[in-house]
Amino acid sequence: MKKKLAGFLAFLCTFSAFSACGGSKDKSESNIYNFESVYDSKEEKTLKSDESAVFTINEDISGKNYIRLKVKTNVQLLGQYTYANADNPSEVGKEDFFIEAPKNGEAEIEFKQFLDTYRPNAVGKYDKILQSISLTNKSGVDGTCTLLDVSVSDRAFPTEGMMVYLEKDSMKIGADLATGGSLSYLERKDHEGETLDEVVDTDGNVVYGKNYKENCREFCSSSVNLINIHDAGRQVQQSYYANVGGSTEATKGENGYTRGYCFTGAVDGYYWPYNPVQAGDCADNPGQVVDFEITEDYIYVKARAMDWGKGLAQKWKHMYPVNHNTVEGGVTTKSYMENWYRIEENNLVVVENTFIDWNGFTDMETVPVHTNELPASFFTSSLSTFVYYDGKELKYLSNVASQNTGTTPSIHSHPEDWYAWVNKDNFGVGVYVAGIDYYSISRVHPTSNIASDRNKGAFDAPMVTDPELLSNKPYPASNYTSCYVFNTSYVAPVNMWTMKTYDKMHYNYAIAVDYVPMMRAQFNALAKEERMQNTKFKEWIG
Repeated sequence: MKKKLAGFLAFLCTFSAFSACGGSKDKSESNIYNFESVYDSKEEKTLKSDESAVFTINEDISGKNYIRLKVKTNVQLLGQYTYANADNPSEVGKEDFFIEAPKNGEAEIEFKQFLDTYRPNAVGKYDKILQSISLTNKSGVDGTCTLLDVSVSDRAFPTEGMMVYLEKDSMKIGADLATGGSLSYLERKDHEGETLDEVVDTDGNVVYGKNYKENCREFCSSSVNLINIHDAGRQVQQSYYANVGGSTEATKGENGYTRGYCFTGAVDGYYWPYNPVQAGDCADNPGQVVDFEITEDYIYVKARAMDWGKGLAQKWKHMYPVNHNTVEGGVTTKSYMENWYRIEENNLVVVENTFIDWNGFTDMETVPVHTNELPASFFTSSLSTFVYYDGKELKYLSNVASQNTGTTPSIHSHPEDWYAWVNKDNFGVGVYVAGIDYYSISRVHPTSNIASDRNKGAFDAPMVTDPELLSNKPYPASNYTSCYVFNTSYVAPVNMWTMKTYDKMHYNYAIAVDYVPMMRAQFNALAKEERMQNTKFKEWIG
């Protein structure tokens, strides 16, 4: 008798037990996820470029949410699962995936993922009959592949408390599995034994700093998330662009892509370029987590990003043109984003990112370059002064222009490759990213004034009003809780390039929460060690 989806959901992890059930690295020889084989073969397929092989499975995998393929190949493979609803076989879903080519000739590859179930816009929220798997050669040359084994498991996935955390010393970070595994929580729990507080102070401003609770007027919190998570476009997350599909004035379906009409940053809207965003799209349709791993040392997440401009946003619906090309539920991109989040000595957060797009866009060598956010970074608005080193001195910028004015500063001289948003005491969040061309910075309200009337609305944030997006994030302590309000301090370390399809991007960055001299010393030490040079940037820039 097949297990029902509702049956195995009862056994999935809650937040309190999550580390135990998801914390160990999967070793196939020990089979810690209790994989059950539903297909095995030794038949080798020879595939010409763009030729497909279809493997018939026809196995009821009810109650199974995690799949493992063992493939022997020498080419990159675009795959597709076809599965039917076990209770209604006429309802059929298809889900794409991608397997990278081995680095050195033919090799056996193990590929694992969660089937798409655990998000509002999932394609297969039902018990499944796995009908078939197709594999298509996308390497541009002839190759071979053998589907050695297909196994499935009921690996636990948190349906409550989808925020997962890592703590070390006085630093706490969190990734949100409800929004593509984006970095959504950053807290320095104390500094040299003193609390770090967010308060509405006696002057009526919302401020954050060391032992500020003594000046608290009406709101005080000593558990402060410094990352703004107002909606799926915030967080600290991966975001990339390709100038395909036409232009901002008209969409022409060029390069195999059609642009969607989007109102982000524009009152009248325009045709938005291809833009895979980890956490979700402009309508807050969340990204799809396909794999994750939690250990004592790191959080690992692999996700398929959402296409930012393709989500149908109800708030804009009355303004859309006839051909707006947006979709209810959004569009999950053919891309993978991976993140490794770690906390090292001295409370330093180190993040490793990878990105690979497998759309197969055409004529990419003719596509104009586009800016890319590496990463997109949104911090709380109470950190209102931007700091960087221009080669001669530290520069402090207050009253930074709004994103909507079109006059946001671009910082091109930053030889130490770090920036920070800080408070009046020179304390805040700093980020080090090597190999960047320039910084684009802005604040929602272009002023250093952080009066409470400009820093409110936490209860109106999409993350709070949508229970599935809140997903066990800390509920706002007041209407002024900065991580949820619309007001924010933003920076994008920027490079300009043409996206290379089927080519993996890889880069690292580091985050510190401290006084500027302390974080600057940490970042300069990283530069001296040459640990995080981001050489892949140069390849993509050309």
